[in-house]
Amino acid sequence: MAKEPESDSLEDRWGHRFGQVGRGIQIVSVLVLAVILYMGVDMLIGFYTDNTVNTPEKTVDLYLDALARNSFTEVYTLTAQSQLVDIYGREVTQSELRDHFELTTNEHTLNLGDYEIVTLEKDQDLRYFSVLISSSSSSTTQGELLLKLIKEDGTWKVVYPFPIIR
Repeated sequence: MAKEPESDSLEDRWGHRFGQVGRGIQIVSVLVLAVILYMGVDMLIGFYTDNTVNTPEKTVDLYLDALARNSFTEVYTLTAQSQLVDIYGREVTQSELRDHFELTTNEHTLNLGDYEIVTLEKDQDLRYFSVLISSSSSSTTQGELLLKLIKEDGTWKVVYPFPIIR
């Protein structure tokens, strides 16, 4: 069998090089699309988390629910650790926080009834809320809690000392 002579023409060499470049462009295009898709999904997840799960209002609801159930561990978790200090600037421990709430609530479960959350001040990483409390049988306001929330490590937290009750 006779071997066909190899063609080293200019057209064949350029055609081969364009083929290699074309495959390289395809690979780079697929990688760029994968990165764009990843970034888009990541942004959607971040948007969903920030706007439905990690909202200041949701944090207030969780905080009030934890207070009503006397779940001091959850109250501690919902508290801004960077702001958890006493009037002398000393860090407040979880057991000191528990003692504070037991003294405040007299070890009774808080009956918050119905409440309405009103935004008083709104900044990028800071919120002040007024929580108007009414009994479930009456729409008359029976009390008000003032809460300050800050964004700490991307999560909304309540600032100590906790609610100011008026």
